[in-house]
Amino acid sequence: MRRWTEEQEAWLRERYPYERTRVLCRHFAWRFGRQVSEEAMAQKASGLGLRKVPRDLPDRAARTVRWSSEPEMDAWMGEHDEGQSLMSLSAAFAERFGFPLARQQICAWRSARGRQTKRSYGGALAPVGTERDTGKGYVLVKVAERPEVPGTKDNWRAKHVLAWEAVHGPVPEGYDVLRADGDPANLSPDNLVAVPHRMIARLNSRDAPEWHDRESLEAALAWCELNAAIATAEASVPRTCQVCGKTFVPPAESRFARGRRCAVTCPECVARGRKARGTRSVKETRVCKVCGKRFGATQSNQWRCPECIAAAPKWSWRLQKSLRKER
Repeated sequence: MRRWTEEQEAWLRERYPYERTRVLCRHFAWRFGRQVSEEAMAQKASGLGLRKVPRDLPDRAARTVRWSSEPEMDAWMGEHDEGQSLMSLSAAFAERFGFPLARQQICAWRSARGRQTKRSYGGALAPVGTERDTGKGYVLVKVAERPEVPGTKDNWRAKHVLAWEAVHGPVPEGYDVLRADGDPANLSPDNLVAVPHRMIARLNSRDAPEWHDRESLEAALAWCELNAAIATAEASVPRTCQVCGKTFVPPAESRFARGRRCAVTCPECVARGRKARGTRSVKETRVCKVCGKRFGATQSNQWRCPECIAAAPKWSWRLQKSLRKER
């Protein structure tokens, strides 16, 4: 993926709010010699905080503001929020910054900073010890009258986790408690197993061994640990970059061991937007739709010869052919 330059970002900020994305993609290719899809351009514009607006709107409307992330607005709220009504605080905010805040926005801001003094729980509170079924195979137990963190429900905890902690103590950080036989009503200590959170997805993958009791769950967990260790070991083997020929070892901070294990491009080449594409066999002989030259196609959707692809790797054959005629 090629990075956007400062010149390209400035060009997008100037033209994106007022022109159609399809037209912008064509003009972008003419200006910078690089083809960008409508989806990629819209995603980049979203990352820059841009949106489509008519010409007659003020310039500030061309940028979507997340007010709680703006230091000036956040500091103003911290200075002027004295517990007054939501309506008066919203009116004062609108007078200062030009737009009001909704009731939910002010309540969320106060809750995140521990200033939500008036809380509405609606009706009588359930007593501590109350159990409720989530409808998804879990039973929650109320362990405290009020949540410790405002705006959360940390005063409700899963019943099977409480049953495990009654025997073994607090659940270690990074672990989840599973019911080995999958029965929500079976809270026997022998049926509850603490499993590393990083192994949950692997246990539920298609190629993982099936488990239906404690013994089979522990065997499946051992298989997952072994599989992860093999992937990590294979990812640590030095290999040759297929782009520059440099010997490298995939960085350990890569998110997925599978991707590290199959990596054939060094991090430096990846950072420069260069990536090894491997070797493909010729499937059939075709005529290039841009220059008319005969070539061996290696993909079913390849309609340009290697020379035309090298001249404009990101362009479609239609765009390259039309630009070639215009020139």
